[in-house]
Formats: sequence, structure tokens, C-alpha cells
Amino acid sequence: MKNFDNSLKLSVLALLCFLSTPFVNHAQHFDFGYEYGVSAYFGDLTKFKAIPSASLSSASKGHYVGFGNRFGTIFLNYTVTEISASDEVSANSTKRLRNLNFKSPILEYGITTELNLLSFFHRDYTRLRPVAITGFNIFYFNPQAYYQGEWVELQRLGTEGQGSSYYPEREKYSLTQVSIPIGAGIKYDITKSLWIGMGAKLRLTFTDYLDDVSTTYVDPEKLAATNGALAAELAFRGDEIDPNAAAYEGLNRGNPAENDWYMTTYITVGARFREHSKPKRKRRKRMKRNKVRCPKF
Repeated sequence: MKNFDNSLKLSVLALLCFLSTPFVNHAQHFDFGYEYGVSAYFGDLTKFKAIPSASLSSASKGHYVGFGNRFGTIFLNYTVTEISASDEVSANSTKRLRNLNFKSPILEYGITTELNLLSFFHRDYTRLRPVAITGFNIFYFNPQAYYQGEWVELQRLGTEGQGSSYYPEREKYSLTQVSIPIGAGIKYDITKSLWIGMGAKLRLTFTDYLDDVSTTYVDPEKLAATNGALAAELAFRGDEIDPNAAAYEGLNRGNPAENDWYMTTYITVGARFREHSKPKRKRRKRMKRNKVRCPKF
């Protein structure tokens, strides 16, 4: 998933279409919500190639406030979660020998659009609302590896030669990135002002470093000389399983052809405050009266 141009264009188009929806003559509302769930990640350390790795031990929590009408809602949202994975449980023997692990917090701020799919078939608010979700996020992450009883931050080490004078073409990746959420959910109004729901949101990212793994190994001696012994230790950890194992310069460490992504699956609850539209005034039909006048003499 190296190129997300089409996803970005579709997301922007959906936002523009919603923003162009006329609010005049439609009831409007304000929403306040909270979501709670679990996260998952897909990248170079997933257990199976095509299945994301779920972080069941780490909760995903989100807060949001929104404004909209019967067609949908635009939210300002804040989400905090964590992703993690380990080669130790990989179904791939080569990955198990690589012996890497990571976890990373995710702090996310964004604008999300929820489109009520039933609004195309109903002229008023619907109690049950299947929604399509997209938007734009800015998020912070910080991959860390568990080593000798401590969690060590990896980006500053440059485990793939970033920041080393031997590999000037490899720059350190930014810990602040952009993601495009794409998802679906369903909401149900318990009362006029309280709703519950559930959903899932995939975040397409533009980085391959959520797990600090992307390209190839570099020379461990050069890496240790410029970035420190700890960087060389955490670049390849197969020797912790097999003392004779080694990684040579140019050997694939990850898959740079595919970016990493993460997702959340959640339940949600919220409050809605509606501002009813003004009813249209009925035009009064004027009756034409035929006046019968008496003749004058």
C-alpha cells in the first residue's frame, strides 16, 4: 500500500461533498461522543502476512465533538491507543529468527466525516444510522523495543543506518505523520438525545516505520561506530536465539514496498442536541369572491 493517492482523493471528495450539502431548511445537531475499543496493526512484524496483529491488551479511547444534519456529521476527534507486535509469535520461521519486537503509542487528532447512508432514502432523521467514515488525521507515534527489562525508543537510534555518516541517504523518519481513516459503523438512537453504536476505522498511513522496520540491514560494525552499540544490538536480535545467527549488509530487514497501517474497532456512546428547522409557512389561498351588487335606481 505504498501509494494512497486514490484514497486521499476519495476522502477529500467525500468531505467536500458533505460540506457542500445545504444546511438551510434541514434540522441541525451537535454531537458529543466517546468511543472505547481495541487496536490492530499491519506491518513487518505481523504474525501472518495478510492478517493484522491485534493489540488486545491496549485499549483505544476516543473523544469527539461534531456538527451536522440528517445527511451526516463532521467531527473533531482525539484518539489515543497503542499498537504492538513480536516476531516471537510469527508464523514465518525467518521472522522468528529475526526476533524483533515493538510497541508504539498512537496520539491522533483529526477531522472525520460520518455519512448517514439512510439519508438518501428518508427525508428526516432516522433512528438507525449505518454510516460510512472518512477524513484526515495527524498522529504521533514512537516505536519502542523491549530489551533487558526496559522499553527503548528506536527512532533516535537509527537501527537501519539513519543518521549515520556511512549511509547519508537514510534520513531519520518523522514521528508525526498523516493518516486517512476509512471505516464503517452503525448507530442507534436510544432516545432523542442519546445514542449508542459500534464501528471500525482503518487508518491508511504514508510511513513504513510504525514498527521501526522497513528496508535492509546495514553493516553492524559501521552502525555501532556511528550510532552506538545499542543501535547495532537492536537492529538484529537473532543472535539472542542462535549465537551463530547474523545479518549481513543488504539483507532484507523489512518490506519497503508496503506502508504500515493501523485500525481501531470500538463501541461508542454519545449525546445529540438538535436544532429544529423552522417550518415552512403555508401560503394562504385567496378566495376570489364574486360580489353581487344590487342595481341602483
